[in-house]
Amino acid sequence: MGHAVLNVEDTEPLLSFYRDLLGFRVSDYALKPYKLYFFHINGRHHSFAIVGSGKQSLHHFMVELCSLEMSARAMISRSSRTGPSRTRSGRHTNDYMTSF
Repeated sequence: MGHAVLNVEDTEPLLSFYRDLLGFRVSDYALKPYKLYFFHINGRHHSFAIVGSGKQSLHHFMVELCSLEMSARAMISRSSRTGPSRTRSGRHTNDYMTSF
């Protein structure tokens, strides 16, 4: 697994939990339009993130695959089950991973 991002009601109590108690290191953050904290527990830019959106849900997750072909197959498989995606394939600017 590459990373997971959660929508949370309030980042403040969770920031101290993940950073201070679990030892996740903050690798990046933003304060507007929402408080957003990226954490890393390995060499990647982030392994986990929380978004203070006022919701409690999974925002997204990334699964690493072995090849661009496998990524394309996963995208086709997902589309066949859920219909066309509202997003397009692209590349993360911080780690250059191809995503959809």
